[in-house]
This record gives sequence, C-alpha cells and structure tokens, in this order.
Amino acid sequence: MGYTLGQIVSGIPAKSGGRQNWGTTADGSLGMVAAQQVVAEITESAELEELKYQTPIPPLTPLILTAGSPIVPIATILGTIAANTAYPQFQGIAPEFVDVTDQYDSWIWFTGGGYQPGAVNQSGRILKYRRVPAVDMYTFGVTSSNQTSYGVAPPVYFTRFNQNFIVGPSPNAAYSYFFRVKLRHPWPASSLAAGTIFAPDTWLQIFQYAAVCQLAADEGIQDSSIYKTAMDFLKVRGMDPWRLRQLQMQRDEKHNERQLSLRGTRYTFA
Repeated sequence: MGYTLGQIVSGIPAKSGGRQNWGTTADGSLGMVAAQQVVAEITESAELEELKYQTPIPPLTPLILTAGSPIVPIATILGTIAANTAYPQFQGIAPEFVDVTDQYDSWIWFTGGGYQPGAVNQSGRILKYRRVPAVDMYTFGVTSSNQTSYGVAPPVYFTRFNQNFIVGPSPNAAYSYFFRVKLRHPWPASSLAAGTIFAPDTWLQIFQYAAVCQLAADEGIQDSSIYKTAMDFLKVRGMDPWRLRQLQMQRDEKHNERQLSLRGTRYTFA
C-alpha cells in the first residue's frame, strides 16, 4: 500500500486523546517535526528491507577503487542511485539520499588488477569490517614503508570514518567493487507531508505511537495516560525507538561473516 509522513501525522490525534494540534501536517508543525524525528531514529537502526540498496555489479557502471587511495566517499555510493534501474523507487528522489546507515557487504574483484570486460567470474573477496585503528595499521603500518605515502596491497578490511569508507591496505591496483548498504531515510526539501515512508505498512502505528511519545515528552506530560498508552504499545512489540538505537560502529561491525568451530573430547580407544 505505502504511506506518507502526512498520513502518519494525521492519525496522531486518534492515538493521543484527540489532541488536534498534534495532527497538523504543515511543514514545521508539532506533529510533523515529531513524526520526522521518530521515523529517522527508528529506520536508522531497524533492519528494513525497504531502505536496502546495492550498487551496480560490473559490467553495469562498475565502481573502481583508486590505486593508492584507501578512501571511498559515501557520496560515490549515493551517486549511483539516479541511474540504477534495479531500484526505480529510489531513482526519482536520488538527491534526497544523504547518507548510509548500515553496510552489509563490500566485495572487490582482484584477479588481474580488478574487473576486466568479459571476465565477470574473476575471483575476489569480501572486505571484513574492522575498527579504525585496525585498518589504519594496515594502511600506515604493516604495508607501508614510507611515512609520506600509504602502504599498498590488495585490500582486506574496511571501516567508516565520517562520510568515507576506508579500506586497508590501500589498493595497489584499480579494483572494481560493489557495496550492499542501507540508506538513511530520505526527506523532500519541502512539502514533507507528501514524503514517502520506506517501511512496512504494519509500522504505521509504531511511528504514530512513537511520535505521540515524543510529543508528550516535549510537553513534559510523561505521567499522562496519553504517554503511558503509547509507550505500552511500543514496549509490548519491542519497538520503542530508544531501545532500537545503535551507534554507527555497532551497526557496521555486526555483519562480518561468522565461523563455527566444533570442539569435543579427544577420542581414545578403551
């Protein structure tokens, strides 16, 4: 079905004891500000298929790591949206996407120095997430022999710092790559009420009750039945936004592949 930010806000009075001033859908109104805040906060950490995005896989508009540079600007990832016909729901609003909130997969091809036309099935690897000091160790330490330049080798790890992904070691060749990410929820510059909500239809009430909690907290009426009813609705579903919140680093590091080793008692012949 799909719904808009305005539809979230227009349903708030029915869930807040009829407070009509919370249901106005003009830009900057109380309800609109609160609803936008809770949608942004919840979708930032919640695992939502509707905001997941994959950059094109070669030979369709391949992305290329720059040899000798460990930096992949997030703007480069977002810049592929407008022409990516695999995601038509995002194409028309490409300028509204300003960030990535989760990183699921980073794949590079490395045979022959990166992707070569006609050789799609070359070997490659998934870059594993590491925190900034670990990646810097490979970029400036383990593989570097010159303090004025990065150490170069086929990349193994990635991290995030500000608006860049950083790979380590710095690429020794121009490797092709693709990323699977989750986008930060987009918003139009004006007329917010018409903004599409990229979340399941079943989350409409979650956003409405979360907005009620935000509005009640803003007015200092957390002891009211309005606030308590809304919070109970969210807690029963494990969906209160404050519990969902995760740091960016926590979101990035949770997608590393897992390995399992079995351990048992040593076999002996009795």
